[in-house]
Amino acid sequence: MDPKRPFTGHSRRRKTSRAVRIGEVLSRLFITIGGIGTILAVALVGCFLLWVVYPLFQGASVNEAGEFAVKMPAAAPMLTGVDEYQQLGWTILSNGTLQVFRLDTGKVLKQSDLFPGVALTACSAPSREPEIAFGFKDGTVRMGRVGFETRFLDAEHVPPSLRNLPAEQVADFEQGLISKTSDGQWRSRKIKVELEEPIKPTEPGAIQLIDLTLRSDGPVVSLITPEGKLRTNSVSKHENLLTGEVVKELSGGELSLPPRAGKGPPDYLLLSGVGDNVYLIWKDGHLVRVSTQDLENPQVVEEVELLGDGTTVTAVQFQIGKATLLVGDSSGRVRAWFRIKPEGAGTGDGTLLVAGHELAGPPSPVISLATSSRTRMMAAGYGDGRVRLYYVTSEKPLAEIWTERNQPVQGLVLAPKDDGLLAQTSSGIWRWEIDPGHPEVTFRSLFRPVWYEGYEGPAHVWQSSSGSDAFEPKLGLWPLVFGTLKATFYCLLLGVPLALLAAVYTSEFLHPRTRAVIKPTIELMAS
Repeated sequence: MDPKRPFTGHSRRRKTSRAVRIGEVLSRLFITIGGIGTILAVALVGCFLLWVVYPLFQGASVNEAGEFAVKMPAAAPMLTGVDEYQQLGWTILSNGTLQVFRLDTGKVLKQSDLFPGVALTACSAPSREPEIAFGFKDGTVRMGRVGFETRFLDAEHVPPSLRNLPAEQVADFEQGLISKTSDGQWRSRKIKVELEEPIKPTEPGAIQLIDLTLRSDGPVVSLITPEGKLRTNSVSKHENLLTGEVVKELSGGELSLPPRAGKGPPDYLLLSGVGDNVYLIWKDGHLVRVSTQDLENPQVVEEVELLGDGTTVTAVQFQIGKATLLVGDSSGRVRAWFRIKPEGAGTGDGTLLVAGHELAGPPSPVISLATSSRTRMMAAGYGDGRVRLYYVTSEKPLAEIWTERNQPVQGLVLAPKDDGLLAQTSSGIWRWEIDPGHPEVTFRSLFRPVWYEGYEGPAHVWQSSSGSDAFEPKLGLWPLVFGTLKATFYCLLLGVPLALLAAVYTSEFLHPRTRAVIKPTIELMAS
């Protein structure tokens, strides 16, 4: 029986045309390439993110830039500084001598007695500001500044012997240095010292300890008098209308320190950044905190034992902002102390001094400390000749370097840009070039609670460095994660019911002509 033929009388061939086959092959090829390309694109994005994030977790790099001997009198360094180009260095010794030296060769360019005829007995602690307060044997107080002066010279003012100096090289010039920049300019740098007139003593006798801080209304000086009393004064200027002479005076209050049997006067005095607290520390770890919010009536508000384990305090220094106090001891440990304001503090001003961070060190006493003028980085010099770099907030050790074995590191200074470190021992000076990297970023600082300055305890906090706490960036990721999840939850809470109701309305109640346009458009957007 013949198969049934169509009404047209022609039979249809059941064979796929070549064009359709080519279309299927090309479609399969394009879909495969698109899928693989999508996978590769996502993988490359992940690799790019890892490539960007990886440097955050790299360690610091330290390269020795020089070692040289500098002839110094038999006096310990009190203050040391370097310029931002790491070409010039200066130090003030305990006998009042100022030495200026090159950082590449150690050559002494200048040596002078800053205070001829009077004995220097005390000097304020290093700080971010260039101002320094000096105390003397006769009870006088003198303020001054040590900085770097830069001048650009015309070629005719440059000695003929130096005019062929290659670019970026330095040479001695007028007790400083001169160099030729890459664009042909002559740049001269030297130390500039400015000393103000002495402030008359309120009582005779050597000043034992002194510190200085600058407030918006002027400088504040805190000192220990020969009788062992604490005086914290603001420095004011008065002009004699007849003679035109400007006279400086100290005005403030006086406090008799609590007696300590057999301990004598304190060994360290530090004045906080806003001048509202004075910290008096003895070598046995006893600390007395004096509130000076009212300069006329200072009051002892808290006494703290910093150690309590048989060790002794060997070095004390403020971090940037002069709110966090670094205390190094004879066991090699460094602790960071700052004030918090908890409920029921029980102190005279409602705040407590707590140890927020502890940096373990080698089994050698901490001899010297240096803090950054930009970040929370610090350096500790030890009695066995080694130096360690730390980032205090994350408690991250950055590097360990050596000067000379068994030579105590008597002085340390970090370069203004945190790209250099200078160490002084009795046999010479060591200099390193450093790149701290990103010491504020660790897995702990990202995902674990961190104790930030002024907080009552460790916490998860996110705050970019562009905020008010630029010196202590807060990089906890959990607030970002939970904030994103919370925002997503509230968006879904509002969006899901609206989306479902809109979908039901579009599918069941919308006019067919309108639905034929809207539904494909929404599906295209969803795809």
